[in-house]
Amino acid sequence: MIRFLGDNIWDDIGRLAKRSGRKYAAVAYVTTGATLQFGKGDLLIVDASDHAIKTGQTSAPVLGKAFRAGAEIYSNRNLHAKLFLFDRIAVIGSGNVSEFSRLYLFEAAIMTDHPAVVSPARAYVEDLKHQSKRVNARFIARILSIKVVRPWRRLFFPPKRVKPPIRPTRHRTWLIGVKELDENRYRDEQRFVNRGEQAAEKRKARKSNTVGWLRWTGRTRFRRLAHEGDSVIQIWRPLNAKKPSEVYKYCPILLKQDNPKWTRFYIEEPPNAEKDALPWTVFKGLAKQVGISQRIGPTTERLMTEEQSNSLDALWKSARR
Repeated sequence: MIRFLGDNIWDDIGRLAKRSGRKYAAVAYVTTGATLQFGKGDLLIVDASDHAIKTGQTSAPVLGKAFRAGAEIYSNRNLHAKLFLFDRIAVIGSGNVSEFSRLYLFEAAIMTDHPAVVSPARAYVEDLKHQSKRVNARFIARILSIKVVRPWRRLFFPPKRVKPPIRPTRHRTWLIGVKELDENRYRDEQRFVNRGEQAAEKRKARKSNTVGWLRWTGRTRFRRLAHEGDSVIQIWRPLNAKKPSEVYKYCPILLKQDNPKWTRFYIEEPPNAEKDALPWTVFKGLAKQVGISQRIGPTTERLMTEEQSNSLDALWKSARR
């Protein structure tokens, strides 16, 4: 599983923390215990330097409460990471543990249970612990005595309002059946195509990639719900053929162009798209392995789960070897 977290990452982190056993965290600054609490058995590495405490970037009372609750705490003034481990799940992102982050800042993070990420992340925290200063009762007493003088900017120019929500950022991959079109039938739409391709060209990740498009009609789920940022896996059927011939790997949707009679989705295609494509019969076998049990074919419009998408990506690479 791998997920992108956006909008308010602290909702997801809070739920993970409540379900987990021992929590590990290497996070630069901690100023609140409401977002994420540390207690007995937990490991927290934070910047608790005198400067961080004095400027209010890290809260001595919050660390004191976590210490009394039994958390193992270390301080490292060079720490800038934002890494959290909850059992077998790692969250790596941009957010410090603060109300300012939760209420006013747009944060982002990646959450995954992939061993190739979780294991080295845990080793990283353990190694960092040995390069940090252990926080004991004397350390807590000393930082509690430091007078906090918050930056003048925060004092006199507080945020005007709580951040507005942004649209859901969950990973979405569509498995869709497409057929080759006779473009001569759509000459009267060429001005829309030109306009869409020009706009999509500006959104490509790589100059060497090309822009393709999918034309959709009818009141279908894909036409209504798919949007920029989603990915598509194309079950490709050549012109006049009855059965699919191959399946093309993930392509991101760069632009959605709506018209009352049709919708075009402009996608970014790599130069090696043909090389990475799988024969239709091979793909059907992979689809069964990832739990796509329903019948799929040239008219498929299916929104895949994150687990199916991730598993299929791993199997795809091995199938091409």
